[in-house]
Amino acid sequence: MLTANESVLEEIPPSRLNLRHLPYLQYRNGPVLPIYKFKRTPCAEELRQLTGLLAIRQANNTLIVTGVSFGCVDRELFFQGNHAFEGSLIQQVTLAYDEKYIYTKSGSFGCTIIGRSDYAIAETAAFVWGLESNIQIMHVHCNERFDFGAVLNEQLDLLLRNRQSKTELIVSNISPAQAKYITQVPHPIALELGNSLGSFSDGGYAFVEALHGRKLPFGSLRLGGEIHAPLGVCFQRLLLCESIDNLEMSCFVGPLLIRELLLASAKAVSFTIDISDSLRLDWTTIEIVPKHVSVEFSSCESVAHVDFIASFLRRLAALGDLVKLKLALCPKWVRGIPESIAEELIRVIDANQNLEELYMRYTFIEYDKHLGEIYAAMEHHKGLRRFKVDQYLEKVDPTHAMLKQLLKKNRSIEVLNYFGERITDGDEIDRIYSFNGFLRGSQSLAQSSTSFVTPLVNEALARSARGDFQRNALLMANHTDALCELAQYSSFFTMHA
Repeated sequence: MLTANESVLEEIPPSRLNLRHLPYLQYRNGPVLPIYKFKRTPCAEELRQLTGLLAIRQANNTLIVTGVSFGCVDRELFFQGNHAFEGSLIQQVTLAYDEKYIYTKSGSFGCTIIGRSDYAIAETAAFVWGLESNIQIMHVHCNERFDFGAVLNEQLDLLLRNRQSKTELIVSNISPAQAKYITQVPHPIALELGNSLGSFSDGGYAFVEALHGRKLPFGSLRLGGEIHAPLGVCFQRLLLCESIDNLEMSCFVGPLLIRELLLASAKAVSFTIDISDSLRLDWTTIEIVPKHVSVEFSSCESVAHVDFIASFLRRLAALGDLVKLKLALCPKWVRGIPESIAEELIRVIDANQNLEELYMRYTFIEYDKHLGEIYAAMEHHKGLRRFKVDQYLEKVDPTHAMLKQLLKKNRSIEVLNYFGERITDGDEIDRIYSFNGFLRGSQSLAQSSTSFVTPLVNEALARSARGDFQRNALLMANHTDALCELAQYSSFFTMHA
């Protein structure tokens, strides 16, 4: 039986290769890589099944080199392959002086397209992108010699076509025309620019101006690289773009950028605060415009750091109009969060009755005596729909008694883990969630006309509420008119039976 490699690839004898036009690759201090060609056009699954470091020739004199890349230093490309040369877990391949590349990775499959022509490399990259129909995250980076402006709009479409996918671009010369085209994608996208606005050949001017002209939501924009003060005019204009759903910074941010981000016109902002550089920040003077806020703290190793975080939470409590809040506190608090922070967090929950989602990252690691108090603040919360933690505190609530009480008090809330899955015991908690869903459905029907509700109540009595006293009682309490109408029909059919 043929292996995945053998079913798709055929090795090209060196005598048939024109090495004058083809990239010449060899292991560092080792042999030249053998070169293959596709027997036929592969599907995405066949590409993912290829093993080892393979160089596959294309008709346009580029090479597809399979394997997850760790990056490039000078002309040395570093790969993780299944078959290491000379026992090394990291493989190095040397590029010629005139060779350039673009690296692309989707899921577990990564490949580097190497060549001498920008347009040929872009063409081959588009061939690979076109094979993937279900992209979740597409990562693309290239060396400084490759001109990303050579990528055509129809080739960009292959990266941006899926509204469910995220595209990471670590490039440095996106052209103004490409920038404008990216902002005109009809559906929201998730775009990460590894070099921030330095990803654009014009510093981001065309991109930002096009965003200001966009009427539809753009989606999520994540900016990498360092942002230094003073902030450039283009970056300040970006902060005023109303079309951005979520603006995220991947670098640590200091006082100046904190102020500017919290004044941004984006619906949501996400960033990590460099506490050491920000301790003098007076939170009472900070305006917070976005209603969705995600904040991580770089460290929390001293009393001053704890006080800083508590002060931030006090400011959030004073707002009273948050909709979503994600907090990544300190993973070093193994025995639970400090008293002052727990108290301020409870105030945030109580004061923001429009809060729909609260996500606590790193917070509940092993043991936290405040879990019951935090749950108590959620029990009668009007807006809260989702509470998310990395993992449930089995040591604090081994029988899930506190969780069950929360779900019985607040019939609208879900408690989720890191993966967005409901935390459950597989038994009673599932039944509580099921009843809560029935309750919400029953209450929403109460606002509809009797003619619409009656057949649905009849269906519920015959199916989901059948033999269930609690659900029958709920229908009687919420839909008396519909039940009376059903009783009339029942009496009519009985009289004429």
